[in-house]
Amino acid sequence: MDTPPEHFHGLREAKPDLVAFGLFDRQDIVPGSGHPSLRIHAWEKREIENYVAQRDVLLRWAQGTGSERYGPLFADAWEAAMEGSINEIEQAMRTLGRSPWSADTKAIDDFLDRLFELFFDRLKLPNLLRKSDYHQLASFVRPSDLDPEVTHVLDAIQKTAEAAVPRL
Repeated sequence: MDTPPEHFHGLREAKPDLVAFGLFDRQDIVPGSGHPSLRIHAWEKREIENYVAQRDVLLRWAQGTGSERYGPLFADAWEAAMEGSINEIEQAMRTLGRSPWSADTKAIDDFLDRLFELFFDRLKLPNLLRKSDYHQLASFVRPSDLDPEVTHVLDAIQKTAEAAVPRL
């Protein structure tokens, strides 16, 4: 099985000064790169969506999207539907000894997919937000919502990019 370090070493055959930053969902074992020019990082939380799947972010998304799509009169209804949907799933997960806010939750499969099905059901609309659209939630994240790890990773990516030697 090919691993990121193996791919990196292969690419370095063509570009010996290549530097790279590999960013992955949390894994049980984060493989070492075996090379100082390849930095590998796995999120501390289960997957990237765990960093945006926050109650306040979801409520802001509902309020903003409801207002944008249907006008300001609908923003409160969308927010209330989201609040009710979050509470229902949160209670169901609590019954199972789990939490949608846990770093161990697989945010997409265990929480967000079901949340948006329930949310749009409450509004009597087809599900308008699927996995491929979850990136839209990021625009409702405020700087104060950011986990410090996100800033740390972005800084590390920038540092790696600064070490790159552009082709002339």
